[in-house]
Amino acid sequence: MSPLAPRSRPRAGARAGLAGLLALGSAACATYEPAPLAPLDLLRRLNAAGLPDLPADVAPVGSRAPFDPTDGLSVAEAAGVALRLHPGLRVARAEVGVARALLVEAGLLPDPVVGWDAMNVVADFVTDRKSGANSYVAGASLVWEVPRPGEVDAREGVARGRVGEGRAGLLRAEWELVREVHLAFVRLAFVAASLELNAAQLVIAERTRDHVQRARAAGVATALQVELASVARDRVRADRARLALADATARQDALALLGLPPDASVRLDAPPSLLAAPAPEALEDAGALTEAAVARRPDLAELAARYAQAEETLRLEVARQWPQVWIGTGVSVSLPVFSRLNAPAIETARRARDAGRARFVAGLHEVRRQVHLARAALAGAAAWVAEITDRLVPGLDATLRLTQASLEAGEITPLELLTAQTQVLETQQEFLEARRRLAEARLALEAAAGRLLPLEDEVRRATAAGEEDAE
Repeated sequence: MSPLAPRSRPRAGARAGLAGLLALGSAACATYEPAPLAPLDLLRRLNAAGLPDLPADVAPVGSRAPFDPTDGLSVAEAAGVALRLHPGLRVARAEVGVARALLVEAGLLPDPVVGWDAMNVVADFVTDRKSGANSYVAGASLVWEVPRPGEVDAREGVARGRVGEGRAGLLRAEWELVREVHLAFVRLAFVAASLELNAAQLVIAERTRDHVQRARAAGVATALQVELASVARDRVRADRARLALADATARQDALALLGLPPDASVRLDAPPSLLAAPAPEALEDAGALTEAAVARRPDLAELAARYAQAEETLRLEVARQWPQVWIGTGVSVSLPVFSRLNAPAIETARRARDAGRARFVAGLHEVRRQVHLARAALAGAAAWVAEITDRLVPGLDATLRLTQASLEAGEITPLELLTAQTQVLETQQEFLEARRRLAEARLALEAAAGRLLPLEDEVRRATAAGEEDAE
């Protein structure tokens, strides 16, 4: 055996060890996988979305009743569908995932840096035309950036603030979506009631026109009165076309809020009872409602999370005023001379924190305004409905009864009939509009006070589902 053989074994072992280390490092590395957008495929996926694709744990929002879409979607069931299918919520859930990934990054320590300086070898060759093993060894270096005191904790605090902001933003988006679904169903109920009222009004208008025409033939009505009766009937007919358009628009809006395709064959159950909410006997105290809103409103929680980020950013900049130290085969220290001990960055962070506080105070002011305005609007809408119910509805019933009796007895003149018809149509329409305003005002106050929020288990299920979709 050659005398060189014993020396070759350690080198071969070293090479094998190095190869194994490189292979292990390669196995731990992530590989890039492109994910190009395919707009038409994504559009087909949106068009294919439907109720059969929903998971079994979908629940009505704000209700413990089981989810059963076979008999049509109630407003609570529709809100549960919206929390699962609406694309905008998937964006908010994906942003929460990004914030959580940043939190992991923030807690990592700096990686060590391994290097080799060739200047010793170059100097040997320049001076002596040869180089020794010492020069090669002396060129090796190992450096690790030592975190400043409190720096890692502050970075993690900033990242936790981003996670909190993302979660609050997601809850705000869900809160707003649930409110919009409720309002969409109120609009559907209003349009359906308007179409039903229009059909009844058309019967009245047709009957009035026929009576005036007979009166004209008998010589007791003028041509102008006949024309006025015809115009009144045609206006009711034209209004039906407007209501049909409003019905189609309201349905499209509701389907979009639910995340369903525009041509989805699903029945939206918006009963007249959505407009039959009784007026409140006594409104809650505005101060108590405002305090409840401060504790519940997710938009305020979002502003508070932004302030927490600003607080942690200030703590991070304060930590960065200390010199940066690198240790390894040598020791290096950066002297914060030109940065003036990071004073400008600290002042910037302090001003940003002050701005965050001012932003939160402005949010409190806006929430207080919304609560008081919604409360006043509900009180006004309730008074409007009560006035019509107590004064106009009894007179309307009496007008309809007397008009019918007078027609049968032939005791009503064409002018009286036209006047009675106008009063009936206007009062019916005004009463329906007042009921719609009352229903919307009630929803506005519920939302302003921080209610209409999904239950905690609903939020947890929807968030988990959104994270699975994002993965």
